[in-house]
Amino acid sequence: MAPSCTLENGIKLEHPNPPSAIRWWLQQLIPALCHECRRVIRAEHFDDPAAPFLCNTCLKKLPWFEPQGRCPYCGLEIEPGSKTPCSHGVSRTWHLDRLRSAFVYRGILQDWVLSFKFGSRQSLSFLLGRLFALGMIGQGVEKDFSCMVPIPLHQKRLRSRGFNQSLLLAHQLLKNIKAKPSLLRPRVLRRVRETIPQTELPYPERLKNPDDAFAVGDSVPPGTILLIDDVMTTGSTLNAAARTLKASGAERVSAWVLCRSVIGNDSRDLIQ
Repeated sequence: MAPSCTLENGIKLEHPNPPSAIRWWLQQLIPALCHECRRVIRAEHFDDPAAPFLCNTCLKKLPWFEPQGRCPYCGLEIEPGSKTPCSHGVSRTWHLDRLRSAFVYRGILQDWVLSFKFGSRQSLSFLLGRLFALGMIGQGVEKDFSCMVPIPLHQKRLRSRGFNQSLLLAHQLLKNIKAKPSLLRPRVLRRVRETIPQTELPYPERLKNPDDAFAVGDSVPPGTILLIDDVMTTGSTLNAAARTLKASGAERVSAWVLCRSVIGNDSRDLIQ
């Protein structure tokens, strides 16, 4: 049995794909450094949950998202111990049937995401994809989706950046949760309208910015469609994507995000 790492909330994490004997030998030839503390990850730790990217000490310190006390539909705070979703999550203007997040968007996770997206460090997709998978596995999510759809970029943004960060994360996520590669269906959803980057807008304008930005490409499969994105703040982008898919016949639309900005129940941040 692979060594585990126990978080403060009691969740045990294990390496989703422990290295083979050949990989073990190769990693000893070129020892990996922890992305955070820069210490060498030694051979006896090659099958720790986040190896060869992070040591267990740094893994435990990450800002893990705690789903307890959060609405399962939108991630906003609810009363402690409550099993009832918030009024926002069950409103008629909210179209996601389930939301899961691995981390809170802050600290070193925020730094890595920004470097990944805007610093052209596509190689961080291996680290972030592993952490994404550990977060989802640790929360005991069910892999009952019929397809995985990364949030698409507009063609102009894609040419400028050179890659879609959500697509790269989805590739690594599927690999780490041992799901079939055929579940990845990036052409189900298209971005048909170029929008101003959400990071450049104040919250009130972010809420309407993605409206009518998406259209369905390939046919919508039956069952649950799982949207993948790197960061969720207001949720307006994911909500617009879910609305488009449901208008085209999707039965259920859920979302997994790498990071969730914790914004509390401030009414200014809700989808109206």
